[in-house]
Amino acid sequence: MKHVVEMHPSGLLVDLVEPRPEHISIEDIAWSLSRTARFNGSTGGEFAYSVAQHCVWVSMAMQQFWGRDPSLALQALLHDAHEAYTGDIVTPMKRMESLHAAIAEIEERLQRTIHDALDVPWPDEGEGRLIKQADALASIVEAHHLVPSRGIHWEIPPSEVPRIILDTFGTPLPPMHAYEQFMEAYCDLVAGRPLDALCA
Repeated sequence: MKHVVEMHPSGLLVDLVEPRPEHISIEDIAWSLSRTARFNGSTGGEFAYSVAQHCVWVSMAMQQFWGRDPSLALQALLHDAHEAYTGDIVTPMKRMESLHAAIAEIEERLQRTIHDALDVPWPDEGEGRLIKQADALASIVEAHHLVPSRGIHWEIPPSEVPRIILDTFGTPLPPMHAYEQFMEAYCDLVAGRPLDALCA
C-alpha cells in the first residue's frame, strides 16, 4: 500500500507505480484538482487558484487562441490530470537533475493511464507542442495576476503578452465552483460542444 493514494469521492485506490484504468474516475480528478493549488498556494486572495481552473483556462485558450476543435481542447483540459494523484509539483523541483527523470516517468505513466481510462486519444507530437504553448501562456497570465513579482522576471514576461489575453484571467474560485467548472467543461467537450467563453 506504500505507493497507493485513496481518492475522493469514489474511494478508489490508485497505485502510483502501476496505475490501472479501472481505478481512474473523472470525478476524482476534478475533485482533487479543484483543491490543488497552483504556485504551491503562494498567492494572495481568499481562495487558491486551483489546477482545475488552470486546466479549464488552457482548454479554452486552445480553442479560442489556436482555433482548435473540442477534441484537442479535451486533451488540453486533461493535460495536468495526473496532478490529481501526485499534487502540483513545483517547476523548480522538476528541474532538479536528481528528480527530473523520476518525476517525468511517474507523471507520464499516470497521464497515459488516465487517457486510456477516459478513452481520450494521446496527443501526437504537434498537438502536444500546442498544449505546452497554451500551458506556458496560462502560467504567464497567472503569474501576472497572482504572484508578487507579477512575473516580470519570467523567461517570457507578461509585458510581452497582449493585454486582451492577460484580461482573460478569472478570479480564483471556491473549490466547489472550480470542480463544477471543470466537470462542465469535460462534459461539453466529450459531447463535442465547444466551450463558450474564457473563465469568466
